[in-house]
Parts: sequence; C-alpha cells; structure tokens
Amino acid sequence: MKKEKSNKSYMTRVYKGKLKPELDFIANYTVEGDSNLETYNDWNAGVQFKYYFFQGGTALSKVKRARIEENKTEENLRELESLIDLEVRKAYFEMKAALINIKRAEKSIGYAEENLRIEKIKYKSEKNRIVDVIDAQNLLLDVKIDYYKSIYHYKMSEINLKKSVWNIGDFFIF
Repeated sequence: MKKEKSNKSYMTRVYKGKLKPELDFIANYTVEGDSNLETYNDWNAGVQFKYYFFQGGTALSKVKRARIEENKTEENLRELESLIDLEVRKAYFEMKAALINIKRAEKSIGYAEENLRIEKIKYKSEKNRIVDVIDAQNLLLDVKIDYYKSIYHYKMSEINLKKSVWNIGDFFIF
C-alpha cells in the first residue's frame, strides 16, 4: 500500500508537470561522406520551448484525478493500519483472557482434587455412595478438560498475536 501511495504521489507530480511549460535542448552532429572522399560535418543545436495554451482541461482533470486516487490510496492505507492495530489488540487481549482462564482452571483443579479426596474418604467410612465418588471424578475430569482448553486458547491467541505483528520467523523452525 505504501508503494502504491508513492506511485500515486509520483503520478500527481507528473500530471502537475504537464501544466508547466517545457524547455528542451536539442543537439545533433552528423558526418557525411561522398564518392570523392570528402566528408562534411554538420552541427545542429537548438532550444525548444513548449507551452500549451489550450488543452481542453485534460491536464487539469488528470491532476485532479491523480489527487483523488492518491487520497483514496492514503485512506486505504490508514484503514489497513487501523485494521492491523485492531487485530494486534484483539489477539493481545485474547491472550490475556486465556491466561486468566488458565489460572482460574488451575485453582478449579485444586478444588476438584480436594473434593475427590474428601468423597473417597467419605466412601471409605461409608458415609456416601460410589456415585458421589464417580461424580467427583467426572468433575475433576471436566475441570482438567477446561484447563487444557484454556492452554489451547492461550497458544492459539499467542500464534494470532505473532501473526498479526508479522513475526513470521517464529512460525518456521530451521
């Protein structure tokens, strides 16, 4: 986009240059020979001045069109920069949220393990049923699944952050 903007800016300057008079220096040197082995040197030099008094507005319209194209490209560039900024911020905040979820899941695992330990003790002392122990095991399993999902989301958001800041070297292992 920056290259395109540079090209549009260049074209605007080119079209503006068409509105100005042109001054060219022309020089020519010619050597001619005839059958008598005589040579003739011919020198020409001159200055050429061009200025178009009436162009039907074509040069001015080209300048205006080039400015419009340049402004449109600049607006597209700002929009692209804004989208990239938004993508980076989104990936960063997703990564922070995933980190919070990992810490929360780690605490939940501790609570679920303690709950399972208590349920096993109660079962051994015959104060509850085996179903309560199985429920505690299922709860622990669900909490561990949530923990690994949180780790997965963290890693994916980390990859998205690297992708959004174009840290492409981290994706390839050599």
